Amino acid sequence: MVKTEVLVKLAAPDPWSFTVLDALTRKFGFEDVIEVQRTKSWELTFDLASSDAAIALTRELLRTTTLLANPNRDVWTVRCGPGDLPESFWCSDTGEACAFVVRVTDSEDIVGSSAAQIMRSRLGMDSVRAVRFSTVWGLRISRAAADPRDLAARIAVAKTWRSGLLANPHFQDATVFGVDDYLARKGVP
Repeated sequence: MVKTEVLVKLAAPDPWSFTVLDALTRKFGFEDVIEVQRTKSWELTFDLASSDAAIALTRELLRTTTLLANPNRDVWTVRCGPGDLPESFWCSDTGEACAFVVRVTDSEDIVGSSAAQIMRSRLGMDSVRAVRFSTVWGLRISRAAADPRDLAARIAVAKTWRSGLLANPHFQDATVFGVDDYLARKGVP
């Protein structure tokens, strides 16, 4: 089994990310949050022996369909295993800020399972075993914050009216990673 991940974001500035940043800083008072980036993640599991074949199949899917990304609206990158992304694609860990990733996936991933079904039945991609769809939030948090990782975790899941924004614990799972760990797939299932 080989996995590829397609990370997709809007080519233009994302109004949803700006709205979340505004809510975090103004409504919740999390002034240590510097930047928010929303990215869609499609993780494709193939019954293939070669990562090169999986990458080629993923790129062909992106080139010939709009199932995972719209070329008129989106930019994307394809990963297979650990690896860096183009610097402009992600919130970076810099001297003044810590970077975290919050991956949010519906407990019942209907979007991912529907995409897998379409790939197999309509597109003839018999080697696709599973697809997982997630929203991946990139957060840059000031190093001056008391505990930046704890702040990222408090932002991640809506547990009260005054904390959490990115995931609803009733039907979504959220996991917080350091950006470097996510990129290296360290501890990432």
